[in-house]
Formats: sequence, structure tokens, C-alpha cells
Amino acid sequence: MAEGICMLGTLFLIALQDMKRKDISISMLLVLGIFAVVFHMIYEKRSIYDMLLGAAIGCVLMALSLISGGKIGMGDGVLITMTGLWWGFWDNLMMLFLSTALMGATGIILIIAGKKNKDDEIPYAPYLFFTAVAALFCRRYMDGS
Repeated sequence: MAEGICMLGTLFLIALQDMKRKDISISMLLVLGIFAVVFHMIYEKRSIYDMLLGAAIGCVLMALSLISGGKIGMGDGVLITMTGLWWGFWDNLMMLFLSTALMGATGIILIIAGKKNKDDEIPYAPYLFFTAVAALFCRRYMDGS
């Protein structure tokens, strides 16, 4: 539970910064990554291979950011790299999918409502934060703890 609170607290700060400035602090992401590595080294919750594969998802997003000319934010790729260290491959992939689906649905609603157009940027970190909160509560509910 402590790792979930630490992760959510850091994600919350990153989400606030992303909403306010549409920018993600690299230093905050480094803190997130360092916490993940130290935590998993001490408590052995994830294997190094799972952590590296989880981080690789973010590396793919960073490559897509370069290829797309920034349509996908580089900071978002770095964020997913760091969350991959926490969540591992499958959980990080699921969180990426769910948060992107949530962001896409919100984007469609905003376009239909006339608040945004298809070229407007939407900060990604808040959607990852809300997805992480939902996942933490669902996991606790499903585990019965």
C-alpha cells in the first residue's frame, strides 16, 4: 500500500504540473524512477526483467514522439517509462491503454461540445493519475483488503 501512495502522490504532482504548464518535470520523473528501483530492490515485488520491459513501453512512446514530430509528448513517453519501472510490463501496458482510452473519450466529448478541436493538445498525466487511482481502489476491492 505504501508504494501505491508514493506512486499516486508523485503522479498527482506530475498531473497538476501537466495540466497547468503542459510540461512534465524531468526531475520529478527521475524521483519516480529512483523510488521504483529502490522499492523493488528492497521488497522484490517485480523482477528486473519485468521492470525493464515495462520501461520499454515508454521508450517506444518516446520513439513515436520523435517520429510523429511531437504529436505524442516526449514527457509522456518518459512518464510511461518511469511507471513501467513501478508497474512492470503488463500492468503498465494496461494502464497506458486505459488512460489513453479515457483521454480519447474525453477528447471526443470536448470536440463534440465545441470546446476543443482535433489539433488541440490534451495533457496526458491527469488521465494516467485517475486511471492509477481507479486501479488501486479496484485492486484493493478485488483483493478484499
